[in-house]
Amino acid sequence: MRIACVDHDRVSQQELKQFLEVLYSSCHHSIGHLLLPTFYTASKEEVEINYRPDAVIVGWKVGVESAYRVCKSIRAAHPEVPVFVFFEDTDFSLRNLSRFQAITTDQFKKIGDDPHRIVHRLSTQCTVTLSQPRGKLVTVCGVKGGVGATSVVSGLAHASDVIAKKSVVLDLSPSSIFAFYAGADRLHSMDYKSALMHRVTPDAELVTKCIVQAPNGINILLPPAEGSVGRNDGSQIRELWIRDPERFEFTLQMVEILQEMFDAVWIDIGGAEGVLSYAIQSRADRRLIVSSNDPASVHLLSRLCSALNGSPAQGQPKILLNTLATKGLSPRDIKEFLSFSEHFDAEMASLPALCFDQKAQRWIGTGNSFYTEGSKAIQRTLEQICSQLIVGDAIRTESGKANRKRWQSLLQRRVESARRLSVPALDLPNSQLNVPLDPELIRPALALDEDLGSVESNLLSYYSPPKQISVNELTDLGGG
Repeated sequence: MRIACVDHDRVSQQELKQFLEVLYSSCHHSIGHLLLPTFYTASKEEVEINYRPDAVIVGWKVGVESAYRVCKSIRAAHPEVPVFVFFEDTDFSLRNLSRFQAITTDQFKKIGDDPHRIVHRLSTQCTVTLSQPRGKLVTVCGVKGGVGATSVVSGLAHASDVIAKKSVVLDLSPSSIFAFYAGADRLHSMDYKSALMHRVTPDAELVTKCIVQAPNGINILLPPAEGSVGRNDGSQIRELWIRDPERFEFTLQMVEILQEMFDAVWIDIGGAEGVLSYAIQSRADRRLIVSSNDPASVHLLSRLCSALNGSPAQGQPKILLNTLATKGLSPRDIKEFLSFSEHFDAEMASLPALCFDQKAQRWIGTGNSFYTEGSKAIQRTLEQICSQLIVGDAIRTESGKANRKRWQSLLQRRVESARRLSVPALDLPNSQLNVPLDPELIRPALALDEDLGSVESNLLSYYSPPKQISVNELTDLGGG
């Protein structure tokens, strides 16, 4: 379990972390088996933006008034996460306990509290939190426009229904282009706009009002309706939704509610920039990067792999190759090119590539999706990708075994070809060399195959040294 340690500054956070580690180690033998905790330091902003922890502990050096604001803000960002606060013994009063009761799970003294009670309380609450199943949050972004990221989102949304997993799509691109392609009866949500402007705390009822089901069966969370926010600076709703640092937590709370309602939440980044897209990608369980097989896309893909190395996101990035260019680079060539980058991991390229399909490419305007318009090969590939991203690594393990067998067969053929091309060397008389001969050095091909000994004996039986002739004989052969 992951427990965030929040305090006044980095030094105080590190002291709180060490205090809790000592607290757990002192109670380990007396309590018995405990969940293995992982304490890490974090600020209030980092807890709100990044993926939710299993618990949050606020230290005593923050102060009572600042601790109240910190706990209230974290509880608003992660309503289901337990929040604990430590007080100095002098601040542990009935008045403070009554104030913090509504926004925290429990309150502790720094010194006067029993360590066994603290550890038991933390372990119990974290166990309840971990037992709640949550859907997978997967972000999809293309290395550039036109590589098929939106098509992949539509295909994966339908493929998840095929493997009996409920899913929903959130589109961050301008003008709600995904809902338009899917033929939804609405493209924006007025309820979303109103709640975003008035800072209403989202709940399951509000999220349900913002969801629409397209005629092809895909569930879509509609973006807030366009329009001005009523301020004199001319700010638009989209700027408030994507870039406002005071309101992005509203959408993050809606995403967490979606994870409780669905097995998979597909988010099409669509080139959106701002604090919202950054926060969503930081919380994602999987980050899917879509690239075509043309040289320009591959070059951008390699640069993106290097940029992701310093990203604080928890989910591992996955690369999906969409072979749109019929005469472009092969998936094998692309993987070999990416392998030269120190930031590339072979696990990032474990997904199968999408083969080119002319019919599936024209799904836009049909009212269906990339999955329904694709061939059987496209559908099977999308199902495998969806299973790896949502279910687990079972299909990837089978594909890994097939790849290993293929590489072993290829290596064996190369060795056999090298044997056929190599010719056993013949022994040279020792008188022609100044150093003693080593048979293993002058006949390396004999070590590859023991059957080559018969070949050497046959060659030696037909070999005879050239005959030495005199000058007179050469004159006779030359006709005088």
